[in-house]
Amino acid sequence: MRPHKEIALDRIGGFPEYIIEDTFFSLESDMHNYTSIYLPKVYAYGKPITTFTDLVKQQWRYNYGDTQFMLYYMNRMKDPSIKKQTLMSKIDYVTHGLGMNYVSIILIMFTIMSVLIIFSAVSPSQVTVTDLVQAKYITTAMEILGISTFVMSILAPMALTKIHFKSMRKGFMVFMLNFSLSFVRTKAAIAASTNSNPRAGWAKGEESNMKNKIVHTLKTTMTETAFSSSLLVLGLFAFLLNNVYGAVWLLWYALLYSSTFVLFYKYG
Repeated sequence: MRPHKEIALDRIGGFPEYIIEDTFFSLESDMHNYTSIYLPKVYAYGKPITTFTDLVKQQWRYNYGDTQFMLYYMNRMKDPSIKKQTLMSKIDYVTHGLGMNYVSIILIMFTIMSVLIIFSAVSPSQVTVTDLVQAKYITTAMEILGISTFVMSILAPMALTKIHFKSMRKGFMVFMLNFSLSFVRTKAAIAASTNSNPRAGWAKGEESNMKNKIVHTLKTTMTETAFSSSLLVLGLFAFLLNNVYGAVWLLWYALLYSSTFVLFYKYG
C-alpha cells in the first residue's frame, strides 16, 4: 500500500502549477479535508540572496504569486469546501493572498495624497474633528490616516526586529525596503491581475566603468527614479512657497523612494 501522503498528492492532483505552489497546495489539501501538521525542523536551506537584483526577483515572484492566489481564492469563494472553513482560516488565506504588494500600493497612494494635500488651499491644522467626521475634507482625513500609517510602518518593524533580533536597525531596513520595493511589488500585482509578464525583468549589469553603471541603474530603476525625482522637485517648489512642513515631508518621501536607485547601484 502506498504511503498516505502519496495518496493525498494523487487526490489533490500534485503541486499546482503556480509560482507559490506551496500555498496553493495548502489550500487544495484543506479543501480535500486533509489536516496539515507543522514540523519545527529544517530539512533544506534556500539559496541566500547576495544582490539587490536577487531580492527584487524574489519579491516579484512572491507578490505575483500572492496576487494569483488571491484571485484564485476569491473565484472559489462559493465552493462548499471554502464556505465551511473557519473564520480564522479564511482570514489566514486572505492575509497571505494580500501579501506585501498591497502595502506597497497603499504607500504609493498616500504619497500621491500627500502631494495633493500639501498643495491644497487647506492646511491640516485648520481642520476640526467635526470636519473630519462629516468628511468635509476627505483628502485631509486620508492624509492624517496616511501619516498615522507612515509612523506605524516605521515603528512596527523596528519593534518586531528589536524583539526577535535585538536590533532596531534591521527594522528600519525593513521600513526602507518597503519603499524601495513598492513599485516592483505593485507592478507584480498588476502583471498577475492581467495574466502577463511573469518575470521582473531586472538584471545585474557588468559595467566596465562608473558612467555605464549609472546609466544601467537609471534604466533599470526608471520608474522609481522618475517618481523620487518628481517628489524632489515638488518638495523644492513647496519650499519656495514657504511651506516648510510640506517641503520636508516631500523631500523625505523622495529620499525613501530614491533608495531603489542607491541599493541597485551599490549592491547590483
